[in-house]
Amino acid sequence: MKIPLAAHINCLNGYSVCYFKDKNYKEEVPAHYYITIPTKTKNYLILCMISSKWEKKLNYYEKVNKKCLSSLIFVEKSELNFLTKRSVIDCNAVEHFSKDSLKNRIDSGSYKFVTESISDGLKIKIINAINSSPQVKPFIKEDLFFKVLTKMHDLAQKS
Repeated sequence: MKIPLAAHINCLNGYSVCYFKDKNYKEEVPAHYYITIPTKTKNYLILCMISSKWEKKLNYYEKVNKKCLSSLIFVEKSELNFLTKRSVIDCNAVEHFSKDSLKNRIDSGSYKFVTESISDGLKIKIINAINSSPQVKPFIKEDLFFKVLTKMHDLAQKS
């Protein structure tokens, strides 16, 4: 039995990866992977897009704002096994969504839940990259769910 999109989006409460086509993009823009990040605000998520066009992102930030380069996280298939090639998580271009508004942005025929299995190390890199980005709005940084980061940071310090 297929779970309806609305029900699935309502259940996204932690770090996970989804794949979908965004209705707000041009028709020819393909579907992308997105990492969902929990927030303090109930029924909201932060989304980070994963793109295989990492060279474009690198060149763009080289020209526009070099301070943003440190908020690009390069990932390989070994880190996220669903990837087919080297990709980048652009933590400068995160979006803050209510779950209801997110449902309206997703082309439901393209939606796939991919995994909740994201390493603690990658989660920490994402949070730190968002916090250090000069482009991310302060209200988004303030809404990051820090309890998760604190627990992971404590675990990393013990090992």
